[in-house]
Amino acid sequence: MIVGDFDTSKVLARVRELWRDVLPHAVPNPPLNPEPKQVGERRVDIHRAGTTAYLDIGFHIPSVNSPDLPALDVLATLLTNGRSSRLYRTLVEAQMATVVSASQMTARSRTV
Repeated sequence: MIVGDFDTSKVLARVRELWRDVLPHAVPNPPLNPEPKQVGERRVDIHRAGTTAYLDIGFHIPSVNSPDLPALDVLATLLTNGRSSRLYRTLVEAQMATVVSASQMTARSRTV
């Protein structure tokens, strides 16, 4: 990343000069540990001082390599993104919740 007031053509020429000997190469996929078989519900109850109640629900989703994963991103957005989202209107506007959100970890980290 380059920011600031600079001459673009000069900076690009310098970047090309510095990186000319670096050849492109394939980035290997890191090995993924197999997911253990899910045999039933798992629950954790945490009790502490205060009156605020929290609920966090997790579901088993497809592998990071699954072509279905982008559809889950779209679903999470439709359900929880913004005041017009379905869960916001259903839960927050009905004063059953103060916040709703959905997320998943779809990105794989890679080290070059």
